[in-house]
Amino acid sequence: RFVLTRKLTVEQYGLFYAVFSFVGLFVLFKNMGLINALMKLIPEYRVKKKFAEIKQSVVSVFFINFVVSLILGIFFILIAPTLSVLYFGHIDSIRILYLLTGFFVFSTLVEVIAASFMGLEQNIFYVLRELLINGVVLLFVLFYPLFEVTTPALGYLLATLLVFIIYLLAFAIKNKRILSIKVKYEFRVVKALIKFGAPMLLILAGARLIQFLDTAVLTYFRSLTEVGIYNVALPIAMLLIVLVGEMGAILSPLVSELKARGNNNALKVGFEMMQKYGFFLAVPVGLIFFSYAETIIDILFGADYVAGANALRILITGGIFYAIYKLNIVGISFVGKPKAVTKIVLIIAFFDLILNLLLVPRYGIEGAAFATAISFLLAFVLSINATKKHLNANYPLGSWVLIILLGIVTLFFIDFIKGFTGLGLILDGGIVLVIAAIFYIIMGIILRIIDIKEIKGLLRSQSE
Repeated sequence: RFVLTRKLTVEQYGLFYAVFSFVGLFVLFKNMGLINALMKLIPEYRVKKKFAEIKQSVVSVFFINFVVSLILGIFFILIAPTLSVLYFGHIDSIRILYLLTGFFVFSTLVEVIAASFMGLEQNIFYVLRELLINGVVLLFVLFYPLFEVTTPALGYLLATLLVFIIYLLAFAIKNKRILSIKVKYEFRVVKALIKFGAPMLLILAGARLIQFLDTAVLTYFRSLTEVGIYNVALPIAMLLIVLVGEMGAILSPLVSELKARGNNNALKVGFEMMQKYGFFLAVPVGLIFFSYAETIIDILFGADYVAGANALRILITGGIFYAIYKLNIVGISFVGKPKAVTKIVLIIAFFDLILNLLLVPRYGIEGAAFATAISFLLAFVLSINATKKHLNANYPLGSWVLIILLGIVTLFFIDFIKGFTGLGLILDGGIVLVIAAIFYIIMGIILRIIDIKEIKGLLRSQSE
């Protein structure tokens, strides 16, 4: 995005992400929740040494996802001309949608392989998938000589195809023993996948709807320029959510394994710690984004996008709570209560839709940000109640208050020391943030927010 905002006009940038968001609305429907079912069931099969079930699960999900994504891809291609007139209002949207359709199909297959790697405790492949894809896209848009508005879409298609080939070969090499097992395919394995995946489809579709709905409504009611500005505020806020929320994705197989082993005490303690340290990570980052919104947007995307600063402030406020919500749904879903999360998602998705329809036509990007932030807060509150019920989790409210106060103090500390080095805005900012991070962590230890013995105790209980 840093590069695209410098190579495209604001309107062109808005057009690309309007199409990208439209495709994103359908991404979760292509896997029907089965990818998350893989991440839950493979660790359980591994604990019980049911390797034939692992192979059947991986092959079944791969085939089902490929067929469904191919059908949706053909649908995109057929309706592209109509959408260019009635929705996007731009002829270039057709070519962008064609290219992103290919990305849509191959990204499905990459996700299946990555989830299988995660379930088999080969986590590095899951962690690196987005970095590899976006890294290749970055190189492509930097050096492709015939750059135009469709170039990033072509980059996504080629990058995903490349990563798919690499991951397919890597999985075949690393898991040769499992893939060589002769299995008699049984419907009960597919049934187990669908049983967990179906509720997860609603959960993940609701989460994706909240993330992309504001862009979709902005595209319909407002200009592509506003869509472009909003789509620099939104990804900055999403950085915080991904930073904390991905802890849940990484830990989800562990949650499933602990449940399968019946280690409920480690599960409960580990989940409570995840809440506390997730909040500890989210608060200072959120406060920095809130306080220096104009500066951050100007550095990353340029002065043309600084109008999105207030939208960023609104989004980041809600984003702190949504990051914790993402941790909550991992705990609830992977202990076998996905239906509880489904209810929450349906409520907040409906709430978010109504707020966007009411606020976006009149207030534009600030209205979209407010609708999303309120929905994030509602998701947090509802998920807190659900985790208390299903996980018997005790929330460290005292620690959370201390973390907020420490975050504010750290913000003042940053304001006090910034500009001391005189090395320029970016270098000076980097040094200041490192010093502030050290200060924040040390104070966290002094205030006993960070408990080294607590962390060691959890690691011991997991190893047992």
